[in-house]
Amino acid sequence: MRAKVVKVAIAEDEPSVRIIYARILSDSGFSVMSFEDGERLVEFIEKNTDLTEVPDVIITDYRMPKMDGIQAAHAIRATKPAVKVILASAYDVPKDAVGLFDVILKKPFGKKELLEAVSRCL
Repeated sequence: MRAKVVKVAIAEDEPSVRIIYARILSDSGFSVMSFEDGERLVEFIEKNTDLTEVPDVIITDYRMPKMDGIQAAHAIRATKPAVKVILASAYDVPKDAVGLFDVILKKPFGKKELLEAVSRCL
């Protein structure tokens, strides 16, 4: 029997950062999908009622255009509360938002910290 491939979604408005995260995660055996902002991520999650397409873990940037990471996490939690959400931020996170995330990563962080955060969510 094949082991389940863990799906990770990335919402990050900076293309180079999105590419680096995706490369690290895919090289580590994860299935990766990426979105340029929180709005596109939430649209994907809401449209995919087929649970085989819903990511197991989401990594979202805090400050993004259209919909930031906190707004996206609220929307995701409303429809898919079991999905694990990691916030990646160079900024201080409002205290009332801290409990919304399974892990908060302070930018800049390295490959080891990224992989450890995802592992903690599994």
